[in-house]
Amino acid sequence: RAPQVASPSMTRGAAEARPGVNPPLLTEWIPTVKLPGTEPGQPFAQGLASVALTVNGELLTRLEGLLAVQGQVTFQPEMKRFRGRPTDKPFGEGVQGMVRARGQGTLHLAPSEGRQLVAVELDEESVYLRDACVFAFEEPVVFENGRVPSDLAPDLDLVHLRGQGRVLLSLTGALRSVPVSMDAPVSVPLAHLVGWLGNLTPRVVPLLQSASGETLRCAVELGGEGFALIAVGVR
Repeated sequence: RAPQVASPSMTRGAAEARPGVNPPLLTEWIPTVKLPGTEPGQPFAQGLASVALTVNGELLTRLEGLLAVQGQVTFQPEMKRFRGRPTDKPFGEGVQGMVRARGQGTLHLAPSEGRQLVAVELDEESVYLRDACVFAFEEPVVFENGRVPSDLAPDLDLVHLRGQGRVLLSLTGALRSVPVSMDAPVSVPLAHLVGWLGNLTPRVVPLLQSASGETLRCAVELGGEGFALIAVGVR
């Protein structure tokens, strides 16, 4: 936390570093502004401005926003998996690529501008998520890459996660859900779609068309039984 304004009742080490005011003692101040770490048994810990990820063996994560690596950790680019088998295609590109972190240590990361990192527990469930919404997950979680083809918009890249473990989501707003039933499909604009839970079939559909039939806005229609996962707060 930031040091406070100096006052007669406060120690010099707690003073705010401002012109004309006694600055804090560096050796006293530095320990009070250290980045938060994780607790035993907790792979992810969220602070006010950063997130800590524990690497205890293996962890899959992106390195976008990496602030520091604490301990002995190595990284290897992860490849996509289709139909249960690894491919020669990278899981993400550049700084947004997924890597396999190995070793013992802690990764400190800051969310990208306009995004927030949110941890969820799978608990033997299966979920389909947009590739861009999956930031990290524990090694026991099984993943497979896929896509929803479309002639209206770029193909929608997906990640299918299942098993036991925690997942760190990268979202543009608060995570919310909309129930989907056989007689009430749900269409979600691409900008808000996070993924879905349940036995749902996706397809990209036109949401708005011009008088000439040109598609002005697309959505993903989900049919079946389950929940659409959306991010609220996109601007």
